[in-house]
Amino acid sequence: MKSLIVFACLVAYAAADCTSLNRLLVKRQWAEAYGEGTNRELLGNRIWEDLFANMPDARGLFSRVNGNDIDSSEFQAHSLRVLGGLDMCVASLDDVPVLNALLARLNSQHDSRGIPAAGYPAFVASAISAVRATVGARSFDNDAWNSCMNQIVSGISG
Repeated sequence: MKSLIVFACLVAYAAADCTSLNRLLVKRQWAEAYGEGTNRELLGNRIWEDLFANMPDARGLFSRVNGNDIDSSEFQAHSLRVLGGLDMCVASLDDVPVLNALLARLNSQHDSRGIPAAGYPAFVASAISAVRATVGARSFDNDAWNSCMNQIVSGISG
């Protein structure tokens, strides 16, 4: 019985950790979803549409970039900046010093804008949903994405 409990704890720990295999999978699937050019705009639109459908009040956090119209040039530029930052974080998952520097910078930017802690899990869920919809549910590993995205978001949210 003790062995079973220890095994269950190890499985739970491994699932919560962004392992090297998780990082490889997330990087590959992110590259597929992020793509280039208009693919990036489509991915961004999927993320923001999902986020705002689930958290309508979040639009107010983006008034500076015309958050009421995700198709506006101001919001599209913001969306591409967010995806660019996420792209750098995903690319740096296996380079801890670089990732930590990126996360520290993103943390200071988000702190100065007063982004509430409640918004981060919603963004993670929307980003994961958008990537899954883009790469296909059959090959998508939700545990890998959750563990690696939580590592990124915990660094941004402090």
